Amino acid sequence: MIDNQAVNVPVGATLLDAARRLGIDVPTLCWQEGCRPNTTCMVCLMKIEGADRLVPSCATVAEDGLCVESETDEVRQARRTALELLLSDHAGECRAPCQYADPFDTDVPGMMRQIAVGRIEEAAATVREAMPFAAVLARLGPDVYEGGCRRGAVDEPAGIGLLKRYVADWGLASARDGTPARRRCHNAGTHDAGSHDARSHDAGTHDAGTHSTETGSVLPPRDPASGKRVVVVGGGPAGLSAAYFLSLRGHACTVYETHKKAGGMLLDVPPAQLSPNVLDAEIALLVRLGVRFELNTMVGRTATMADLRRDFDAVLVAAGRLDQDAMRLLGLAGNDGRLQVSASTHETEADGVFAAGDVVRPRGQALRAAADGKAAAYCIDQYLRGGPVTGLPRLATLRLSRPGPDELAAMAADASSAGRVEPNGGPGAGLTDEEACAEARRCLSCDCEKLDGCRLRRYAEAYGADASRYRGPRRRTQRLHPHPDITFQSGKCILCGLCIQIAKRAGEPLGLTFAGRGFEMRVTTPFDASLAEALKDAARECAEACPTGALALRGMEAKPPCQSRRI
Repeated sequence: MIDNQAVNVPVGATLLDAARRLGIDVPTLCWQEGCRPNTTCMVCLMKIEGADRLVPSCATVAEDGLCVESETDEVRQARRTALELLLSDHAGECRAPCQYADPFDTDVPGMMRQIAVGRIEEAAATVREAMPFAAVLARLGPDVYEGGCRRGAVDEPAGIGLLKRYVADWGLASARDGTPARRRCHNAGTHDAGSHDARSHDAGTHDAGTHSTETGSVLPPRDPASGKRVVVVGGGPAGLSAAYFLSLRGHACTVYETHKKAGGMLLDVPPAQLSPNVLDAEIALLVRLGVRFELNTMVGRTATMADLRRDFDAVLVAAGRLDQDAMRLLGLAGNDGRLQVSASTHETEADGVFAAGDVVRPRGQALRAAADGKAAAYCIDQYLRGGPVTGLPRLATLRLSRPGPDELAAMAADASSAGRVEPNGGPGAGLTDEEACAEARRCLSCDCEKLDGCRLRRYAEAYGADASRYRGPRRRTQRLHPHPDITFQSGKCILCGLCIQIAKRAGEPLGLTFAGRGFEMRVTTPFDASLAEALKDAARECAEACPTGALALRGMEAKPPCQSRRI
């Protein structure tokens, strides 16, 4: 019996086998099918009735008549403690500092790796999964994107803003011509992508379900139509951003804009920094995505809030800072030109009415307003799907303190040693293909290349483990790349021993082994051999089995193409 559920298993099966037959997700890190139990991680603990201690389920044989506890508070707390102890000595980061600094949570290191090997279409998808009207926002605030770049501690930060612009412009050129435009991507801003007047905003003649054939590969695929309708009041950065992400989620969006053009504060950016043609082209993509624009429309006069709440399933107010008269016309609670909303969910006091951007937090910053619109879109999507509105998820992630000189040197060893590349085309120019490739290779790739496959992170999130509960001197992170197919970062190793068993089973002449004792124990190669000598045939299998990313497939082999990071 496990948690009062009866289960029959063959003779010799373990408690873990029995739990999985019942569909219970018992966490395991050091166990794998076909390998003998290592019992080092202790996250698979269970309690046998009448016993005075918990036992590792992966190595405890099931017996007839046993009564076992798995999902009780006591057992889950013990598993959480085991996870926290492992995290306390885990010298690795889940995400790179540039991702924390990025307002849109773009997978910047992934984009860099894609550019470095010429997979520009995938790089464009990576950016546009995270950022709305990417060619516009990439031109604004490069310091925001690059402030967290660790390469800056070596010489100069990587040109993240320039590289985002490079792939976003490539996408615009592809959409304009209907074919990939690798050699023209850095000039996309100089072409007229179509004026966004009232007629070009009318999306009524476009079929939102077939937008991918019109835009080539520039936009991420749209989810199936939800049948829900959202109206966005305000066509500035926050409103346009929300419309973009809501449309990708399959919701029909209409934007009400007071002026004759959408763009809000983006229309005031100097042409030397943002060509009007680039903004035109990005808004044209929104139209192709299915967003409908109603220009010269003031809510409160042309249409009332009561009308919007009646005709649409949700309302987002993103109209910028409002005067008292406009606040009165909206009929929503607020003061000093700001609407009152829940800080985490963007909900106003009116059911189904949300607010974002400067109407909530007047900052006058397009990047922050657009990020606010993305967050509001996430909340509205939750509301429309009938679930609880909880806001953007806060993923449990690990962050290291500032790396020491030796650690920084190890990170830089596998990156290009060249200095920062600046466009040769003069002020306002973008990168050429060659320049973009060279700049992308300067990235230190200080993220985890096994982020989505790390079981330690997965179970830490599931059990609410606190990575900072147990503090002490951490191991120094080491990045060793003496193998063409895999990377090895010893600081992430939890000594599960799976790679040692797999290498032996594969018949590797050298393989891997444990060295040292106690806290000094580590996995290494025999006789100071290189990793390439030690793992001739089993490298990929070892990397795929590793529960934490200590061993990981290198570069682009680590992640499937165009992996979705959709809201």
